[in-house]
Amino acid sequence: MNVTEKKVEGLTHHFEVKIPGDVYNKQLEATLTKLGEQKSIPGFRKGKVPLAVLKQKFEKEAAGEALERSVQSHIEKVLEEKKLEPAVRPNCKVTKFDEDQSITFDMEVEVMPEIKIPDFKKFKLEKLKMKIDEKKAIEDIVGRMQDEDLSGKEVKDRGAKDGDVLALSYTLTVNKEEKDKANFFICRLGSKGTLDDFQKGLKGLKAGDKHEFSFTFPKDYGGEDIQGQKGTFAVEIKEVREAGKADDEFAKKRGFKDMDDLKKAVVSSMEKDSERRSFVHLKRHTLDALDKACQFDVPPTMVENEFKAIWDRLLQESKGEVLSKSEKEQEELKKEYNALALRRVRLGMVLNKIAEEQKVEVTNEEIQQGILQEASKYPGREKEFLDHLKKNPGAIQHIRAPLFEDKVIQAIIDGAAVKEKELDADAFHGEVTKVTG
Repeated sequence: MNVTEKKVEGLTHHFEVKIPGDVYNKQLEATLTKLGEQKSIPGFRKGKVPLAVLKQKFEKEAAGEALERSVQSHIEKVLEEKKLEPAVRPNCKVTKFDEDQSITFDMEVEVMPEIKIPDFKKFKLEKLKMKIDEKKAIEDIVGRMQDEDLSGKEVKDRGAKDGDVLALSYTLTVNKEEKDKANFFICRLGSKGTLDDFQKGLKGLKAGDKHEFSFTFPKDYGGEDIQGQKGTFAVEIKEVREAGKADDEFAKKRGFKDMDDLKKAVVSSMEKDSERRSFVHLKRHTLDALDKACQFDVPPTMVENEFKAIWDRLLQESKGEVLSKSEKEQEELKKEYNALALRRVRLGMVLNKIAEEQKVEVTNEEIQQGILQEASKYPGREKEFLDHLKKNPGAIQHIRAPLFEDKVIQAIIDGAAVKEKELDADAFHGEVTKVTG
């Protein structure tokens, strides 16, 4: 084998490779022998056909495979000889096939870049902590439970007023076209869960009443087909009840021992949720710091593949909206998502390098816990989800990947200079929303 490096462009190496004819001849013999074991030839038993006969009958059929095998068998040899680590499968093109069966082919290979891990101690990160107003948190959560509670005393002698819980059905029409419908809907008057104008239309109604009322939707409410539009609701009141009392019985119906147990669960849930959201915020800023500290060339094909995946997903989710934009707008979008693809590929390489150096691994126990958490997102369909994983083992990678990434991020955070910042609930959620959207 004779290897000549023609040029190097960034991470892309271009070679000309010459293979002696005996390589092709051996591959041709091996391919013909294999065909001889599969083909039926009159006068010969399978596997006992002379090579000369096989060559006479099947050389043209075997030539292409033999040529490909000759080239493929030498790719690894070139990489080993030149001590290169390919980022993607090398591209090869046969340029010459001589009478003596020697082969010349061009080989283009994109290699992995050299990745230097930065000193995490230089990362100055900020961890947000939400100051929990336990009294307000309990009032809000319990209040939302009461908003959908129909265990209170039934109201018969008066119309509905603030604090009452109504069960009703409704049909919404906009410009005489039906836009929404519900056969059973619960609404507590005075709550923040539904529009004030909708609640206003329900006040004074009694069980059994049928009523129509109209109002104009806010310009930032709901889908585009109702934003700023005048809608008409036709409602039928099924029940009117006083709000249920938040007592021990109220708590027991929801699986708690008593109200104290419920209150502790509310606070614990908020602490866990705020800790989770705080990590999301810290993770984003950790990745930003890592991206800033690790600027290096990335194999072009890897970026192209990532961009294609992002772009195809965008086209699918936008349902034609992207393609309806002008050519200039599409080019701007492509530029934006190409930058995102570059960032993802680069950070993926860095995170893998960090995991390798710090021996970060996801345990089977962590994967099992992740599977259970994911299954809990499909109430009533957990078994269906677990069966899907059994039939598609590769799907477990979608569970392992985020667990792996979070463990690597945590390893970076553990080595960085992290300062804690306490915020009230509104400011905390505002800061987190800036990075989560």
